[in-house]
Amino acid sequence: MVGVGLKVLSFVANTFIVVVLMLYFLATLPKVKHSAWQLAPASRRERVTELGDRIIDNVGSYVSGAFLVAMAAGISSLIFLFAVGLGQYAVALAAVVTLLDVIPMIGATLGAVIVIAIGFATDPRTGLACLIFYVLYQQLENYVIYPRVMQRSVNVPGSVTVIAALIGAGLLGVIGALLAIPTAAALLLLLRELWVPRQEAR
Repeated sequence: MVGVGLKVLSFVANTFIVVVLMLYFLATLPKVKHSAWQLAPASRRERVTELGDRIIDNVGSYVSGAFLVAMAAGISSLIFLFAVGLGQYAVALAAVVTLLDVIPMIGATLGAVIVIAIGFATDPRTGLACLIFYVLYQQLENYVIYPRVMQRSVNVPGSVTVIAALIGAGLLGVIGALLAIPTAAALLLLLRELWVPRQEAR
């Protein structure tokens, strides 16, 4: 029990750190960008600035895509919870599902576990209905919604999206999962803009 509590506390702490760092980064982004681009040689500064701005745009697109996926999970949960007879908890639980769904790979599962637990506590049949719904919905989200949204948002193939999130989560946990897809998008952009043209020129 203590181990589970420590893991939950660690998860909350990591999520809080990521949110704080993200807000701080966004607040200081213009100054950080200007300082970073100045480090490049003058002859290449324009190109570095262009690529850097495109990478940052990809990160913004990823955040927007993650928000869309989370909203889809929240709205689906809201409709289901009203339909299954958990209307008194529907709004609060849908909000929890939406917030947790932003975290790749594990967030959706955590939100589902919370809803399923409340469903079983209310009525075993309701809990079973919740279990079936979230098992099916997570398959839809993991293999259809998430890869397609991310492919359009950050121009990363769906398979790379899933693999990047798995590797990031395996290496750095929650923080790694959050950073994996924008990092993959940045690396692919650099490969397309720098490495591929050089190979074509040979």
